[in-house]
This record gives sequence, C-alpha cells and structure tokens, in this order.
Amino acid sequence: MKVYCLRTQQSKPIKSKLTGDVYTYAHLISNALGAEQLRVTQEIVPAGHAMSKEHLHTHNEEIIIVLRGSVQAKLSAEYIALDAGHSMRFAPGCPHVVINTGLEEAEVIVISSQHKQDEIHYVT
Repeated sequence: MKVYCLRTQQSKPIKSKLTGDVYTYAHLISNALGAEQLRVTQEIVPAGHAMSKEHLHTHNEEIIIVLRGSVQAKLSAEYIALDAGHSMRFAPGCPHVVINTGLEEAEVIVISSQHKQDEIHYVT
C-alpha cells in the first residue's frame, strides 16, 4: 500500500506546448500511487488562468473537485460557477475548459479515466 502526501510535494508547472505559457502547477498523484487506469492530479490554478485550452476527449471522462477558490467550467457554450466543495463531470466528447475566475489561486483535483484509444481535440 502506498500513501501520498500532497503537502510535502513540489508542484510542477504545466505549460502550453504551443506558447510555453504556464496554465497550472500540478502534482501527478496517480503515478506516485501506482494507478494504472486512473489519472489523478492536484492542480493549483493562478487567478485569471485556465487549466488548459478548451478541448474534448474521445474516450476519457473527467471529474473535477474544487478544494479552494472559485472556477468557471465552460461546457460547450454554457458557463457554470463552481466554488470550494463543488464537483463536476465532463463526459467523453464534451468540449470543456476550466477557468479560475477568482482573485486568488484555486486548488482543484482532476480525476480521469485512462483509455488507450483516447484522443484530445482542441477547440479553435
């Protein structure tokens, strides 16, 4: 059995492959625990930043849990406000992006399935 302590780990910047801009700072929890079919990350999202570009997954589903701060989830054309304690699921094929709309950094846990056939498509 493995135990992982978030408080003792150093966050790593997650950058855009296109621009080099930092989206979030993340801990990849699932690798540390040896998970094979789930990806679990803790993300620290600076105020005014998005967690990624708007995208969809062909096979993977995602769940986010807001631990602190405020974010807005955009699903297709609908915006949904999420505060600490709120969670949301993104189904495969559903375009989405999560944006920190607050004045302070937000902390979010992201849990996603890991299908080998999954492809990520970015919305332009």
